[in-house]
Amino acid sequence: MRWGLARFGAAVLSLCAAAPMSEARATPWVQNNSNYGGGVQASDTVAATVLGPGNGLDTAFDDWNAWKAENGIPVNMGAYHWFHVNNGGPYPTGYGIPGIRGTYFYYLQLDPQTKTGDAAIPTVGLHMDFRFRDSSEPLRAFYDNPYWFQELYGWIDTGFGRIKLGQIWKRFGLDWDNSWWGSVPYFDAFKANPDYGISWERHGTISGNLQLDSYIQYYAAQDGVNGSVVGSDPESVHGAKVRNGGVIRLVPTWTFADSSSLALGASVLAREIRGITPSGGGDTQRAFGIDMNYTKDAVNIFGEALRSYGIVNPVRYVSGGPSNRINDFLAGASYRYGPMLFRFSWSAGFDEHPSGHQYLWIPGVTWTLTKNLSLYTEYVRWDVTRSTGQHLTAENGGELVLYWHL
Repeated sequence: MRWGLARFGAAVLSLCAAAPMSEARATPWVQNNSNYGGGVQASDTVAATVLGPGNGLDTAFDDWNAWKAENGIPVNMGAYHWFHVNNGGPYPTGYGIPGIRGTYFYYLQLDPQTKTGDAAIPTVGLHMDFRFRDSSEPLRAFYDNPYWFQELYGWIDTGFGRIKLGQIWKRFGLDWDNSWWGSVPYFDAFKANPDYGISWERHGTISGNLQLDSYIQYYAAQDGVNGSVVGSDPESVHGAKVRNGGVIRLVPTWTFADSSSLALGASVLAREIRGITPSGGGDTQRAFGIDMNYTKDAVNIFGEALRSYGIVNPVRYVSGGPSNRINDFLAGASYRYGPMLFRFSWSAGFDEHPSGHQYLWIPGVTWTLTKNLSLYTEYVRWDVTRSTGQHLTAENGGELVLYWHL
């Protein structure tokens, strides 16, 4: 399958001929109109600040949602419109970048549910997240088409948690970092990565100020969908197959008297990979991660560290070879001021055997223009260095992204 992310240019292509790093763009995670990854969302809008809280732009969206609720229409839709500004990086200025010109993607979400009247299974439902592009270029070179399902599963609520069956995203580590571009763990396929399987999820209160979120997931097969860089994980390797994977995640969250909260997460992942070694053999990936998320009023601080063992790609985009150990780190903070979310994230990755390293810096501001319209403004600097000393500037530029949803 062809991948449609930008070409880096002649120098970059010569550097990455063995492992072309042809997609350096993320996908902000759209989950029921939530773009959460350890951040505080802006509580006001520019429209409310300028025109007042009863302005027509915000109230029209409230009326739209009320109409959908009254008429039983469980549908959400939206799109990301991305304009790139070059600052010495590999991509020219334009609407999108070469290989993925046009609107980044549109999405359509469907979330019907119904009460059963059964005390054991009181509610059943369906979640669909369908995405498509307005050009013939797929989002990633290993996608078969410019349209795909990001998630598609049925679910039931029980007395001991929610059970999902279908195409479900993995709950390994923090969900997101509040940026548009994404982090090193995202490009290494640890975030926003769905596959086919079953998931048990429970959100319960242990005591007055302690909540525990629990996830146990089993994945039978890969779906060929994630936002990772080609050369990152098995889904960009022709002929490689991932099966029998599992994820366990626990996140206790303490809420304190001053209304601050602290969440400490721990995640474990294991999966079987076939046809992944340079000789065509298989391997087993085992990954472990810890994370934290602290929130106090308008301030949020988060961090994450993870380590993965096993070959996940025969030509890793970081090292150029079949690295059998990956160490990824993510840290960031945000501050909410009215309709603006000031944010900064830093992430890094270190491959071993063979080695290589990368650093990704993203300062930015997210503007909540109206209740259904946001503007991402951020600067991205991403550098990759192999053990041979070869250096690649994967990105150096500004990103302007208009996100709307209905």
